[in-house]
Amino acid sequence: MGCQLHSQLADNAILVEDEYYIWTKSFWIRTLNTRHVGVCEGDKFGNGKSNVLGKVIVPRINMTAKYIDSELDEKEREETFRLKRVKQKKNLERKAEDARRYLAMHPELAEEGAVGE
Repeated sequence: MGCQLHSQLADNAILVEDEYYIWTKSFWIRTLNTRHVGVCEGDKFGNGKSNVLGKVIVPRINMTAKYIDSELDEKEREETFRLKRVKQKKNLERKAEDARRYLAMHPELAEEGAVGE
């Protein structure tokens, strides 16, 4: 509806005197120019937002992702180290228990001191 109304106004302006036609024509040119400037400003802001995304937000997200990856890797290394320590401790305890059982089965070795305690 709005476009038809503007079209009718423009047609009516053409039919009236030349002076009015020139005024209406310049009005339309100014209106279109204002719209164009608005679109250009919006485009400039759009490019600015794009630059902000590309130069600030995306790199910040990438840095955060790298930090999270490094922290997870560090946790994994710590867990592996902890598991190795637990496994070593269990092996030592098992060997000590085996030695006690062996000495319990052979009391003569314990009396002689052949196996160090």
